[in-house]
Amino acid sequence: MTIKVCIAGATGWVGQALVKEILGSNQFALTGAISRSAAGQDIGACLGLQPAGVIVSKSLGDALSRPTDVIVDYSDSSGGQSVTVMQAAKSWHG
Repeated sequence: MTIKVCIAGATGWVGQALVKEILGSNQFALTGAISRSAAGQDIGACLGLQPAGVIVSKSLGDALSRPTDVIVDYSDSSGGQSVTVMQAAKSWHG
């Protein structure tokens, strides 16, 4: 079973590393990427990679238009680079 992942803060320092690892994985699939500064662009192209087929969203609501199992939020490092991982509720994607 492939785990569907959405990364908030996908173009930040840690977010980029996470996106690259997920794109190269056969256990995970990148289904969403959130970054206000790169919204509307393909996440692969944003990171200097081949297009990944995932368009960067500017909000969580937009990113969750595709089914997602896990959200990794690295959009705010004010907590000392803490990571919030939460199970996505089925209601988020209809």
